[in-house]
Amino acid sequence: MELQEIKTFVTVAEHESFSKAAKYLEYSQAAVTIQIKNIEEELSVKLFDRLGKTIRLTSSGKKFYEHAVRILNDVQEMKESVIESETLTGTLSIGTIDSLCSSVFPGIIDKYHESSPKVSLSVTTDTPGTLLNMLKNNELDVVYLFDEMVNDPVLISVMVKEERIVFTAAENHPLADGRKHRMEELIEYPFILTEKDASYRKVLDTMLLKNQKQIIPVFQSNNTDLLLNQVKKQMGIAFLPYYVIENDEKQGVLKEIRVKDYNISVWRQVLYHKDKWVNREMKKFFEVLEELR
Repeated sequence: MELQEIKTFVTVAEHESFSKAAKYLEYSQAAVTIQIKNIEEELSVKLFDRLGKTIRLTSSGKKFYEHAVRILNDVQEMKESVIESETLTGTLSIGTIDSLCSSVFPGIIDKYHESSPKVSLSVTTDTPGTLLNMLKNNELDVVYLFDEMVNDPVLISVMVKEERIVFTAAENHPLADGRKHRMEELIEYPFILTEKDASYRKVLDTMLLKNQKQIIPVFQSNNTDLLLNQVKKQMGIAFLPYYVIENDEKQGVLKEIRVKDYNISVWRQVLYHKDKWVNREMKKFFEVLEELR
């Protein structure tokens, strides 16, 4: 059994397609089929169930996949220990949410590109649920989320950080006076909120419902930059992660509105699939995050 055959098997398993794996590896589909057949004949097992154009790992295939991923990771680590100075030239697909993309990711991307300028980076923004599904379907290498804590046995977390969510408004707003206010006072004013599927918006709506309250926003969007712009134009109060408004608060443009009994925290998490082949490009991303913490 050749190492390349093992890599081909892992690629087919992750893409759930012989044709997609062939395209990714730049092989002919026939070459991919032959390599998988060689492994099956050597092991005397069937690795894939083929149902028309759909393929799935058999029970034997799942067991072999776990070992195959470990082998490839070990080989990669062996190479890296010998060729530490080799320039990274692969690809890295990252999924994140809009607020992180606009506020946190510019610094991450700058730092990563500075250390590994030849890596092809791709950043996708969407809702946490969609991003997690993409991660599980091998459409993303890593996701960087801002959500309630994700505890999923098929995912590995490499970073967890608690973050405050705050009410904020333009500096001259009547409630931006440093005192603690009751929620009854806030809901008398116009609100600008993220869409209902945003993680911290759902947490807020749940807390309000428990207290028999509701906020009907005058404007809502999942675009954080647009929300901030409208808050600065005094359109209303927003509910956003503190890291989003931190610089504007330091400059005196925005102010946090303190609210009694509404202390809400959500978590930043960086996750990848437990069966994912952790390549050097992913490891460098994790190193960059650690340096920037």
